[in-house]
Amino acid sequence: QHSPELMRALMNFGGVLKHRVFAGKPDKETMQAIVDIIDEAAKRIERA
Repeated sequence: QHSPELMRALMNFGGVLKHRVFAGKPDKETMQAIVDIIDEAAKRIERA
């Protein structure tokens, strides 16, 4: 069973990512910051 909170969080993440990365034109610094945040989140989830 999917958690409604998890589904909401994933939808928010997807929307923000789509808006910032795919619809916009982030510079290299912004893109690297986004990659770093995603990598850190993945590590934290793995350890949870």
